[in-house]
Amino acid sequence: MQPFVELTDGTATRQCMDLLKNPNTPFSKFPEDFTLMRIGSWDELKGEPKAEIPPEFIVELENLKQE
Repeated sequence: MQPFVELTDGTATRQCMDLLKNPNTPFSKFPEDFTLMRIGSWDELKGEPKAEIPPEFIVELENLKQE
């Protein structure tokens, strides 16, 4: 999956939860293979991206999977 933009870790987590609800996605079929990481943020004052080094762990998708 390519990086995507969300305002907060919570909204990014909810986006992943929506992906897990679709049985046709690899996220739903193999959630143990995916981890949500924050790789950067946006600096409002400079108007440029700022890398997270190292990337920040948010959640394992298998922990979001609801039975």
